Amino acid sequence: MIYSKQNKIEPVNEIIEGLYLGDHVAAENKYILSRNGITHILTIGTGLYPKFPQKYTYKWISELDTPTANLKQHFTACHRFINNCFATGGRVLIHC
Repeated sequence: MIYSKQNKIEPVNEIIEGLYLGDHVAAENKYILSRNGITHILTIGTGLYPKFPQKYTYKWISELDTPTANLKQHFTACHRFINNCFATGGRVLIHC
């Protein structure tokens, strides 16, 4: 979660146009997803399975959330997923 300009905690924040960073609570809340126009969800973690697979396009990277996790090995696949989202006019939420 990130503090907003109003100094309150938000479960999802737009980083650049169409790219949102949030937590698993945001990824599992249809109201938050709909309010932000999310169409794609990029999940990085273990045990965080797609909650609405019929409604959103998912990319799931099974990786432990630890300081030693090698996330670099997934950059190309994540970049491709995000670019495909933008190419179709979508909005993507990234969470772990």
